[in-house]
Amino acid sequence: MVHFTAEWVAHFQRNFQLNSHFGINPSHFYFRNSFERNAKAGKKDRDFVITINLGAIAYLHKTFQPGNSELLNLNLNKSLIGTDINTLMYQFAIHFTFYHELAHLIQMTDSVEDSVEELVNLEETYNERKHLLELDADTYSSLCLGSHVIQLYENNFSQTKDLQDLIELLSAMCATAFNYVLSFNQGDRQIYFKEHSHPHPVIRISCITQHILEYVQQSFGKDKFTDNMRKAVMHRSFALVESIYGNEPVKNYIEILQNNTPEIMEYVAYFRTLDQDPSLAVNRWNASVI
Repeated sequence: MVHFTAEWVAHFQRNFQLNSHFGINPSHFYFRNSFERNAKAGKKDRDFVITINLGAIAYLHKTFQPGNSELLNLNLNKSLIGTDINTLMYQFAIHFTFYHELAHLIQMTDSVEDSVEELVNLEETYNERKHLLELDADTYSSLCLGSHVIQLYENNFSQTKDLQDLIELLSAMCATAFNYVLSFNQGDRQIYFKEHSHPHPVIRISCITQHILEYVQQSFGKDKFTDNMRKAVMHRSFALVESIYGNEPVKNYIEILQNNTPEIMEYVAYFRTLDQDPSLAVNRWNASVI
């Protein structure tokens, strides 16, 4: 009942090898026989491990199951993307989960943390370091998926080079990121800042989508991928999220964002003052390519 392919597992193992220079070797990927929607990164002795619960896999597969009319209305040619849009978004979700956990492994090589779980714990006492690590892992995964979307566009839409196709792909990716955060969140509707195990989902979703779109805009240039195209992506992605969950999550997200913009900006700005930490996954990746 695991809706997973051997090709994906092989891809993840290749990523372990490609990132072994960060000191995450040996690395292992496992499924955990639990119906709880959760994923985990950890290290024990010299081994680094990523586990994804079967409950998370089943939930994501059900979320993007075929038959969703709004997903089918995405203006993407199935023959060009190589699969149907439902499967593509499911793949995005699994890959985002993996890269987020991979970032935690990279963080662990230079830290005392030996285990990180994705299920939000509303009873856990606030820890500034944990919030920073979650934001860093989100950023790392966003950059990886942004790169995937660009490669998919350039490899599969090379004949048309229609930027509308890129907008549709990014809309699917941003909607998937929205779903990713909701899937591991216990549904706290009230905004919070210095509380709990993870940053508030509205903050995480905002940062993830911003990083994805900024990465793409930097790659293509603002003259080609304009600010209006970024707005079009967000509008389209909200419609996709509403097709999955109804309009309540999007309505709640927008209300929280609009009512707390100064406080959210202050929270994000504060953590940006901490993001020069060389042990963070994004900084370690940047240092490795300079």
